[in-house]
Amino acid sequence: ALIRLHLDFALDGEGLIAVYLGEERNLPDGDRRRARRKQRAYLDEWVAAITEADGSLDSHEGHLVAQAVVSLLQSVAWQRPNLPRAVVEARLHDLARHALGLERQAASTP
Repeated sequence: ALIRLHLDFALDGEGLIAVYLGEERNLPDGDRRRARRKQRAYLDEWVAAITEADGSLDSHEGHLVAQAVVSLLQSVAWQRPNLPRAVVEARLHDLARHALGLERQAASTP
C-alpha cells in the first residue's frame, strides 16, 4: 500500500517534488523544520512497515531501505520518462517490490 501511495504521489506531483527538492533549502527556518519533521514521520511509517515485514532488519537498516525505495519512486520527478504512465507505474512498482524483497518473501511462503 505504501508503494502504491507514494508512486501515485510521485507521478501526480512530480513537479511539486522537483520544486521541493530543488528549493527546500530556501524555505524559512520554521517551515523547513516543519517539512523535515513531516518527512521523518512519513519515513518512519516506511521503516515500521519494512522492519515488520522483514524481521532480520533493524531500524537503521530499515531506514536505509526506506530511503532508497522512496528515492527510487521519486526518481520520476527528475527523469520525466517518455513512456506511458501505466508502463512507468508497473516498472517502478516492480522495482520497489524487488528492492524491498517482497518477491523473495512471496516465493518462500507456502
